[in-house]
Amino acid sequence: MRLTQRLLIMFLMIQFTNLGCKSTSKKSEVKQIIGTDDRVLVSDPEILSRIGLLDVGTHKCNASMSSPNTISTAGHCLSDVGLDNVTKFHFTTADGVVSKVIRPISFDVKKDIATFQIDQVSAKYFKISNKSSVSDAIIVAGYDEKSDSWLQSSCKIEEKMADFAAMTYECDTVVGMSGSAVLKGLNLVGIHVAYSKSLNRNLALDLSSVTVADADIRKFPNTTKEWGPKLPCWCCNGSCDVKIPTPSFDWAIEAVAKPVAAQLAGQAEQGGWTKLNCVSLSAGAVYAATTGYSVPICAVMNVAAPACVGFLTASGGVITGATCVQLCQDRRLSDCKKEN
Repeated sequence: MRLTQRLLIMFLMIQFTNLGCKSTSKKSEVKQIIGTDDRVLVSDPEILSRIGLLDVGTHKCNASMSSPNTISTAGHCLSDVGLDNVTKFHFTTADGVVSKVIRPISFDVKKDIATFQIDQVSAKYFKISNKSSVSDAIIVAGYDEKSDSWLQSSCKIEEKMADFAAMTYECDTVVGMSGSAVLKGLNLVGIHVAYSKSLNRNLALDLSSVTVADADIRKFPNTTKEWGPKLPCWCCNGSCDVKIPTPSFDWAIEAVAKPVAAQLAGQAEQGGWTKLNCVSLSAGAVYAATTGYSVPICAVMNVAAPACVGFLTASGGVITGATCVQLCQDRRLSDCKKEN
């Protein structure tokens, strides 16, 4: 899971426009209510525990739990924030859980998504999904500053455009809701980023197209002015071409081990797993836990989609071994409970 987290983070950290920030600065006049405003209060506790606000000091942005210890948001929400202040950021879920941001994980200018590691590990997070289709029922859920409420709107995906890594829909949003979760069940299929005047539709980063190298959501025609005129970037303190390095595989292994171990803790104790049999007994369960994050994991590790399954299979032994080490450290293996 932690490997998943890292990968999810990288996957999610693509950059968008300023529509997703709850800002104390100037406000846009652009509306994204399409027809009748059909937004309602978010009442599902499973959603409320996974969405929240990222406080970057000058303003707040909608963001979502994208793995056990990462959050993702629209990159343009951070266009006026320097990397040196990241450790001062904090994330608060809609149900009130507060976490500190540790560091940025990944960033993609073309796709306007940003992902951060936080100091809390939670079992409440959205699974990143690359499985969405036109006509799928979705909801867009996020914070509305004007009403001081967490609201959601239901609709269907109307169009998917891989060249832009974008999807369009009629779900209602308002200024400040960029970074909001686009959900299919409890799967995160997109991140709300803009409004298209020409189409009179709202627009999201389509997470199923994130691995399309040339896809560039910035080129989507006739979106609101909040896309520009200058691309937002991590450049407040100098160079506008700051590169956040791809996480190492070792880091990814470390990142996935703790959450997976926590998930398998009960099974390990009930099954009497030991240091000798842990790898053989846990292999299937560990693989099942990581495959749900295959797209973000492979995106972070720069593995092309066609090779992703093979990559996960080949690295499964390493991930399983790291998970067993973590289970031992957590005193979940029977012969590790006796160790000091």
